[in-house]
Amino acid sequence: MPTTPLVSIIIPTYNRAHLIGETLDSVLAQTYQNWECIVVDDGSTDGTDQLMEEYCTKDSRFQYHLRPADRLAGGNGARNYGFEVSKGDYVQWFDSDDLFVVDAIKIKVEAICLNGEVYDYALCGFETFGGEDYYLRTYNLDTLENITHFFLEEGIVLNTPCIMYSRKIIKDITFNESLTRTQDLDFVFRVLKQNGLKGVNIDKVLLRTRMHRQTITHKFKESANKDVVSELSVWKQIYSYLLKESDKKNSNIALEKCLKNIKKLLLNKEVSLFFKELNSLESLNFLLKLKLNGVGFTYYFFNKGGAFYNREMNSYFKNNV
Repeated sequence: MPTTPLVSIIIPTYNRAHLIGETLDSVLAQTYQNWECIVVDDGSTDGTDQLMEEYCTKDSRFQYHLRPADRLAGGNGARNYGFEVSKGDYVQWFDSDDLFVVDAIKIKVEAICLNGEVYDYALCGFETFGGEDYYLRTYNLDTLENITHFFLEEGIVLNTPCIMYSRKIIKDITFNESLTRTQDLDFVFRVLKQNGLKGVNIDKVLLRTRMHRQTITHKFKESANKDVVSELSVWKQIYSYLLKESDKKNSNIALEKCLKNIKKLLLNKEVSLFFKELNSLESLNFLLKLKLNGVGFTYYFFNKGGAFYNREMNSYFKNNV
């Protein structure tokens, strides 16, 4: 492994001409120099192409690609295509409205190649900016093995910008282009549950995540049912995996995530979908399932019961930690 391996920074974008320049400036400011930055446009109509022409002229390490017409629209298809054209030994996905601190890539590369031992990935902390609420997440951990068994109880956010990957561990895994929500978690979880991986944690904030009305996270507060089903499908897969691994504590946390999403279907008056998803959950306690089905019927006929759903769910998890 070279001492300064090539890092591919892959950024999907859509109508972010007013924001992506600041993101690209944070890439240009990196103290680590051996990078390529691949921007894949998902069909912008706001002059993103003209802005990108300026950056590509300014620095040949920038590349600008249009998502091919035969690929599904959306950020996932753009990310997958970006990976296909990338050449880096390590891959850093990023968002077109977020910012790196100036030595983010340098610190990650040095951590991965720490003392001659090469790790499979590096995880870092992040902070948010630009929104009403402020979040800062760092993790007081050292090396990371079997992270999929403790990320829930430790409150670790598995999003793509926080992690730099060795190319070898992601070469056969792609983003699920059919998902409209929680695609980061889905991808990261499928990567990190591979056997034998070893990661390193960097207990520092190395990126800043912008919060504004156009972010997917904000839009989910008023989400369509397809987004609820998308997130639910990811949590069901995680729940199923942790069940098979006999991880009761974390499988219960994943189950709670599933049930909260199923409740959203009920509140959105998708009653038939509510019953379908609730009764498809494997190994769900029979009595809890019976009570929550009762809530569904109550809500369907009398348009009430949400508080009872929460009470039964919370009572179950309180007694089954």
